[in-house]
Amino acid sequence: MTMISRMDEILQEALLLICSVLIPDTARVITGPMPHPSSGGGVPRCELYLSVDDLETACSRAQVAGAQVVDAAVDRDRGHRVAYFADHDGHAIALATES
Repeated sequence: MTMISRMDEILQEALLLICSVLIPDTARVITGPMPHPSSGGGVPRCELYLSVDDLETACSRAQVAGAQVVDAAVDRDRGHRVAYFADHDGHAIALATES
């Protein structure tokens, strides 16, 4: 197994963990691992947009899980209050609630 393959497995496990903390009993991965951004050959980075009931708690849990704040929670044009985070590869995780 290559280092990148093992990293992909770790990232997929981390994503499941983050999802299971934020949205228990509903988290599942629907595709295989994406290539690492440095070797993706044009594969776009993903954005995971999660609707949550308690945005403040979800944001706290995301930070405890290691997500980095990209943009703090603010009301957006589309009727949601959204906070953006990044995993260590720069993939976006949006946590949102209706505003």
